[in-house]
Amino acid sequence: MAVLSIWGTIAYKFFSTYNPVAPALDKQTTVMAFKPLTKKTDTFTIQQLQRDPFLGTIKRKPSTTNKGVSKKPKDTIQIPQMTYLGLLKIQKSNDQIFALNINGEQFLVKKGQTVEKIKIIQADSRKMVVRFQNKTITLPIQ
Repeated sequence: MAVLSIWGTIAYKFFSTYNPVAPALDKQTTVMAFKPLTKKTDTFTIQQLQRDPFLGTIKRKPSTTNKGVSKKPKDTIQIPQMTYLGLLKIQKSNDQIFALNINGEQFLVKKGQTVEKIKIIQADSRKMVVRFQNKTITLPIQ
């Protein structure tokens, strides 16, 4: 009988370590509040002194001159993204067709042709010269 109780205790310990009972967890409600800290900035202004404190004299106010000519800022030209992809040539004729990528869209063009306001001026196997809004751009082959 003692042997049986010893073996029973050993078996109970063995099975209880490999099959533990999960403890019941209580759900806790947590409330989180976020209150950001705001800093008040101290504002100030710097004023130009009109009087020299050491000499005791008063400076004259600077005279303003009005220049009649005002320059207009130049409009910036948005140049589209262009890459020259290469030259295609038909073996039986002398016609050359060039592959041009404009803003991710591929076009097959000939010399002198205009695509999306871009005119093909000159092209060979190494580079392409195009004109966009009176601005000449040279594109090397990619």
